[in-house]
Amino acid sequence: MQNFNHDTTGLEVVQNFSNDVAGKIIAITGPSIKSLGAEAAYSLAQSPKAPSHIILLGRNLEKVQPVIDRISTLNASVKTTFVKVDLSSIASVRECASQIKAFTPKIDILINSAGIMAVENYTLSPDGFELQLAACHIGHFLLTVLLTSELLASSAPRVVTLTSTGYEGSAFRFDDYNFSEGKTYHQWLAYAQAKTANMLFTLELAKRVPQITALVVHPGVVLESGILQNTSMEELMKAFEITKAAAEAQGEVFVVEAPKTLQQGCSTTLTAALVPELSKQSGAFLRDCQVVPSEKVKEWARDEEAARKLWELSEGWVGEKLAL
Repeated sequence: MQNFNHDTTGLEVVQNFSNDVAGKIIAITGPSIKSLGAEAAYSLAQSPKAPSHIILLGRNLEKVQPVIDRISTLNASVKTTFVKVDLSSIASVRECASQIKAFTPKIDILINSAGIMAVENYTLSPDGFELQLAACHIGHFLLTVLLTSELLASSAPRVVTLTSTGYEGSAFRFDDYNFSEGKTYHQWLAYAQAKTANMLFTLELAKRVPQITALVVHPGVVLESGILQNTSMEELMKAFEITKAAAEAQGEVFVVEAPKTLQQGCSTTLTAALVPELSKQSGAFLRDCQVVPSEKVKEWARDEEAARKLWELSEGWVGEKLAL
């Protein structure tokens, strides 16, 4: 994709593909101030040909209002709508989807950007799931399923979901996804499981709904995004050491990534959302604005049977199936 790389900014992506932004209706989760979701929205608003409507889905209006205000300053022609949602709550996701359906018949791009990382103490969601799994995967799974009809009303729908190379720390724990009710809980294994779930979800969505271009992205290490709100830099380095040891045990080389700014961090999300040629690579994983060859993705994150199994398990958890 162009000469996009680790240093590419979201604005550069948008400026190169402004025709693919024009008039679009775009929904973004996790758009609080100083987040990757907010930065993506700012970039989109500054496109030479702007989207018509940006829908911001977040837990707290107070943290999203500054984002709405800045979008208005950047481009007053872009309509913005805030919809409250707690992605760890099935009931909240259902209410959010219902509200969206009430004011728009179409969504061109859904960006599943929200997430939490490394919750130190074992915590359950309102529905009884480990919190990182609930907020990172289950909520986004249900939201996407509930909004599928609106996505299919678009001529070229896309679903972009954020994961992390942290997925390399663990396959999905089908036999113990709730960590024996906390007895076997490890904050980084729980995070890795949730990020693997994002990978498998995208793989299966691409298969089940071929009309939708489904892509999953690693934004990079973006320290200013609030990534450390549940942990510390010291703990993050410990996580890198765990991943490094696992890689070296398999004869692989592990290099700690250079941090990115928020603008650099949102660039891969926007690449996945906008670049036309990626419509032919639904199900792919992107990093540094480029598609990662499938052979470089851990086997457990490209396992089609695991993807099918997780999808069906998720349907049972939320009590919802695709209505196509």
